[in-house]
Order: sequence, then structure tokens, then C-alpha cells
Amino acid sequence: MIQEIGFVSRTATKSDELTIDRFDELSTALSTALDDIAAFEVSIGVVNSFEDAAFLEVRDHGGSELIHRRLREVAAVPMIPRYAFLPHMTIAHYLGSFDSLPVVKALQPFRDVQFGTFEVSEVEIVTMRVDVEYSPLYTTRKLRLKG
Repeated sequence: MIQEIGFVSRTATKSDELTIDRFDELSTALSTALDDIAAFEVSIGVVNSFEDAAFLEVRDHGGSELIHRRLREVAAVPMIPRYAFLPHMTIAHYLGSFDSLPVVKALQPFRDVQFGTFEVSEVEIVTMRVDVEYSPLYTTRKLRLKG
């Protein structure tokens, strides 16, 4: 996920909610916001860990950051993030309290492994149910990047 844009609701009553019509308008605005961004290469690798999740670092010469910044400019839910944006791919969430030392030791052999590369040529706007744990993502629109 690069940027959360809000919760779709039949009747938007909270600041983080938007109606289906507003969601459609926002999808069009997002398409325009990305129309000059070129496709870019991403390298995946180097296992790392947040306090609550293990992840793979993403190296993309600023491509994800640019998309993130553009999407924040038109996002329905203006917010100031608690942490700086860090492109990554989450591979595991930690549940409950636990001793982190075994996790650190298990991840250590993968600290310098590069897992592969791919080209990012489109961005998907997706929705998901928030009342279901690990809900599938439903693509509502695909935004093609240049190139």
C-alpha cells in the first residue's frame, strides 16, 4: 500500500469517510495526478523489521515516494503520518507480546539477500472490507504509468 485514501460509505459522516460518488471523483483525480510518472524498476530485498511486522525493503530510486507524495496531495483523508514513508513489502505481522530476540536471529541470515526485481507500470486503487481480518483486496481502477 502506498497511500490510504479513506473509507467508502453510503453516507459519509466522518472526516475519514467518502461517498461512492466522491470515491469515483477521487479516482479520476488520482489518475490525473499520476499521468506524468514513468514506469520504474523495483528491487526487493534486505529483510528488516518494524516493531509489529517483518518486511522486505524496497529500492526504487524514489518511484514509490513520488507516487505516495502525489496521492497524498489529492487524498480524501488529509493526515500527517506518525512516521516517514518507507517503501516496503510486509511479510509477517507480529501478534501479541513476545521476545523479539528469536525473530531477530531468524531474520539475520536474510539481512543481505536480494529477492528480485520487477517493473512497476501501473497503480491499482483497491477497496477492502474493514470488518474482515486480512480481507481480500478488490481492484476498482488501474492507473497506467508512462512507458
